[in-house]
Amino acid sequence: MNSGKLPFLSYCMNICTSVKIDLSLRPILYPTNMSCLSFSTCTRCLGFLWLWVMLPQMGLSQTADAFYQNGVSLVNSGNSTEAFTALNNALRQDARHEEALYLRAFLFLNAGKKEEALKDYNYLLRINSGHTGALTNRALIFMEKEQYIDALMDLNKRVKLTPDDWSAYYDRAYCSGLMGKHEEAVADFTEVIKLRPDHKEALANRGYSKINLLTKEGLVRPSREEVTDACLDLKRAKELGDSTVTRMMQLYCIQE
Repeated sequence: MNSGKLPFLSYCMNICTSVKIDLSLRPILYPTNMSCLSFSTCTRCLGFLWLWVMLPQMGLSQTADAFYQNGVSLVNSGNSTEAFTALNNALRQDARHEEALYLRAFLFLNAGKKEEALKDYNYLLRINSGHTGALTNRALIFMEKEQYIDALMDLNKRVKLTPDDWSAYYDRAYCSGLMGKHEEAVADFTEVIKLRPDHKEALANRGYSKINLLTKEGLVRPSREEVTDACLDLKRAKELGDSTVTRMMQLYCIQE
């Protein structure tokens, strides 16, 4: 045993020498001639001593933060397998370690293990309901599972938490579009463009949403005048380098 542990061991032994076991009772330690305070101190002391001796043998002598930092380094070096081990050890030390939970969920997500990622995001959000990264990524999983109402609830909360973050509006607009809520999508893409005027994807998607809103209302072939605003968005997106809008412009917009 490490010599540094010997004084602590001696202290524990002195405290606990008068503990006796009364076999006539159920199998619990029974302090026949100790005060309750001494007995409580003894049990805590032995528990700490066990952790002190056994954790290094279990490979858990590092702190949760140290395991987490090791996990980050392993992720950055591309070693996901060992990163999982490091993060599992961090969470074995501290099950509520937010950064370790978030990074492990990210690794699960990258590995295609969406249900495992979802479990980590769920637990993380029980610990910290305002974790914007977990809210965003859980919403993305919900959208893939076509649980759009659940996704929208997470994205609404994220927008409230980060009202100056354009990506919060963009993700919510995307979800609204999947739900067929094109008016709401237009409103959120507009917020993105206010914050990022040259965001070509937001311009393109706002144009698509405006056209989808018209066709949803029964206008299978909207007039040129009705799609003017949408075409202005598509044109600006194309000027900024988005070539994906070309086909939609050919269908709905006057070509100059």
